Amino acid sequence: MRSADAVMTTDLEGAVRDWLTQFRSSVERAFGPDTTAGGYRTDVPSAGQCAAVAAVLNEQIGGEFVSASVQGVSHWFNRINFKGVFLDVDLTGDQFGLKPVQVSAAGGLYPDTRVRRPDELNAETRRRAALLASRSMISAVALPTAGPCGSSSAE
Repeated sequence: MRSADAVMTTDLEGAVRDWLTQFRSSVERAFGPDTTAGGYRTDVPSAGQCAAVAAVLNEQIGGEFVSASVQGVSHWFNRINFKGVFLDVDLTGDQFGLKPVQVSAAGGLYPDTRVRRPDELNAETRRRAALLASRSMISAVALPTAGPCGSSSAE
């Protein structure tokens, strides 16, 4: 099996990174006050969108929900299986002054990342995710031909 670094420098630099960027762009067009969790800053459109975006991505490609404390804020993102390598994918990193699309080997994005159960998403987050998916017509964003990701289990 190839290392996570080898996968990231070859495969993710191509079609999958492009796909994640296109996915983020599609979802970003749907960001609004009604898709933002309460109490978040409004000067960065992705602020307060993390769990809802993670839910939309999870619905599209599977994987796991993960979270970490980033700059003192609980932050949700995704863990996916890409060709046998687990990767953490954060599509709302710009709310913390980072690039909007962050990808790293599992556990490499933020310290103390932990796996979350789908039932930990509350009804309000699910409602916001449904709005994002509906507005962004996310099903129109086609996966690369080979299908980049599979679901993973928490083990």
